[in-house]
Amino acid sequence: VASSMVLEVLPSAYADAGSDAETCEETAYTVSGASGSSNSTYQWTTDGTGTLMDATTLTPTYIPGVGETGIVSLTLTVESGSGGMCGTATSSMSIEVYPAAFADAGPNEISCQDESFTITGASASDNSTILWTTNGIGVLADETTIAPVYYPDPDEVGELTFTLTVTSANNGMCGTETSSMTLDIIPGATADAGSDGATCEEETYTVAGATASTNSTILWTTNGSGVLADETTLTPSYTPAIGETGEITLTMTVESGGGGACGTAVSDMNIFIYPEAFADAGGDDESCQGESYTITGASASDYSTYLWETDGQGTLTDETTLTPTYIPDVEETGDVIFTFTVTSGNGGYCGTETSSCVLTILPGATAYAGPDGAVCIGESYTVSGATASDNSTLLWTTSGSGVLSGETTLTPTYTPDEGETGDIILTLTVTSGAGGACGEASSSMILVIYGEPEADAGSDEEICETDVVQLDGYAVNYASVFWETFGDGTFDDPEQLDALYYPGAGDIEAGGVKLQLTVNSAACNPVIDDMNVSITGQAYADAGEDAEICHYETFRTSGYVENTETFIWTTNGDGSFDEPTSLDAVYTPGPEDIYSGSVVLSLTGFSVSPCEDQYTDDMVLTVETCTSIQTNLEPSVEFRIMPNPANEYVRFTIDNLNSKQADISLVNMVGGIVRTGKFEVINGSIDGKFILIGLDEGVYFIRIVSDNYYNAARLIKLK
Repeated sequence: VASSMVLEVLPSAYADAGSDAETCEETAYTVSGASGSSNSTYQWTTDGTGTLMDATTLTPTYIPGVGETGIVSLTLTVESGSGGMCGTATSSMSIEVYPAAFADAGPNEISCQDESFTITGASASDNSTILWTTNGIGVLADETTIAPVYYPDPDEVGELTFTLTVTSANNGMCGTETSSMTLDIIPGATADAGSDGATCEEETYTVAGATASTNSTILWTTNGSGVLADETTLTPSYTPAIGETGEITLTMTVESGGGGACGTAVSDMNIFIYPEAFADAGGDDESCQGESYTITGASASDYSTYLWETDGQGTLTDETTLTPTYIPDVEETGDVIFTFTVTSGNGGYCGTETSSCVLTILPGATAYAGPDGAVCIGESYTVSGATASDNSTLLWTTSGSGVLSGETTLTPTYTPDEGETGDIILTLTVTSGAGGACGEASSSMILVIYGEPEADAGSDEEICETDVVQLDGYAVNYASVFWETFGDGTFDDPEQLDALYYPGAGDIEAGGVKLQLTVNSAACNPVIDDMNVSITGQAYADAGEDAEICHYETFRTSGYVENTETFIWTTNGDGSFDEPTSLDAVYTPGPEDIYSGSVVLSLTGFSVSPCEDQYTDDMVLTVETCTSIQTNLEPSVEFRIMPNPANEYVRFTIDNLNSKQADISLVNMVGGIVRTGKFEVINGSIDGKFILIGLDEGVYFIRIVSDNYYNAARLIKLK
């Protein structure tokens, strides 16, 4: 007998962490070149503050912690197979983490022209190289230090940029970083207020052409009495004081940037303020149609020339003097405007000034008494719409017997005498202005005085809801009439005294409506009269909802009627009412009602005068043959009785009955047994009969009771 086994010889544990390495701040490093014995487990550990990933492989990755730099050790521990039976081995390697490049050129600065400047406030990462550069045209010294010195060109001003470039340690392994700052070289202060200028009295002057060194502050001052605005800009504005003329001085003071550290400068300019021309055309005046007119009272000052113009249709002479003459057109009346234009001195530097006056040319007298008018008896009337030529005197007269007041105005008032009616003539006489030199005119209007209107809508009426109202109104002293309703009906022609009115649904529901007749006068207040229409609704009856009762019960009605004088209950059956003229009458079903199973009960209402119709509503009363017989039905059992209705006998058959025998009885309406017998079930069937001779007519029930089936069927017994 032979047997064999396998002996596995495992190598001793072996570990090599690989060569040392370098990386940059916050940059992950993956180990390469590490090795260890086969069939072993690997475990890396570190003394760093970062994160070690894939620590059970030969290629772990180390991610430095935030801000971590310097040397970090990684140690590989190898444990041989089979639970370390062949020992363990360790090996370490180092990673040097270099800081990333960092640069900050510091804050922006200013300095004066032709002065050296040393940069302060810059900073850079450790173990790095530094280099400064600039776009200036001067000399940059110590440019590889953190605080270089700049010597500007003598004429160099304005903003320069200095750029700091920092290269990381280890020959820039971790990159470069740049940062910039600006140096604003402020020139010495310079000022030029610009050329002298001129303006006119009370006109604002804005400086143009002034210059100053850049990055400077500006302030203007003046020896004038006016107002200086925008005095901290190169374009200030000067507004002369009222009446200020002559020469004033504006002074510009410029302070260099840097709080004036680079000096100040001053410059002046002059403004000459010329007076404006003055013109006064004199006061307004009037003259008569067709007469020439000479202007007097005009005046002017500070002028070189003046000229008169007019919008009139006539001829203007001596228009370049202070006293021109106007000859109007023959038909010309109304306002004529004269415009006096004065050109200022110094060749019109300050423009022109104008003034106007109005000459009113009065026409010959004109009169219009206005349109005719009307008033109601006893009322005063004030004229409106009358006209007369301007600047005239007025006088009204009348043909009436009343009193005329305000007769020297265009709106006189006439108060009639008591009872005065008819046509009254009012006459307007106009005397022209200028003492009546322009003539006289007259005009008349007629005032009609109307009597009071009267209205009678007629007597009240009563109608049925289907009727139309024939109106019969009466009116005197009227211009028009109009019917209105307080309801929802309509008129065939509401402007006729004998209009027809058709009541609306709301009128009928309300039981009536008020009708109003308005009589309008040409001048008097309208008068109103009312009449009432009573509307009687047609009869209406409601017999109530359909109902059901048992054959041995009575039924109490619950009827409802409207607009009825009388009403009555009737039936199509053979039952009876205890009080057929009562809404809650009691109905007792008759035999035919019980036999047919239902009966119609009718409620009829008779209309109230003037309506003449009647209204009937029906309800169905179902009469059930109610018993107390319990049933237990089998769907397969067939139970039949014949004939039905019956007279002398009735036959019954039962099929598919799963019992040996059954008790079958003939029961009356009150549950009494009048015939009974015990019947054998043969082949699931029973065939039998009851003799009916001697029984009263009416409703009976044939009842069957067996072990598992019981039922009842209704039978009608005839005479």
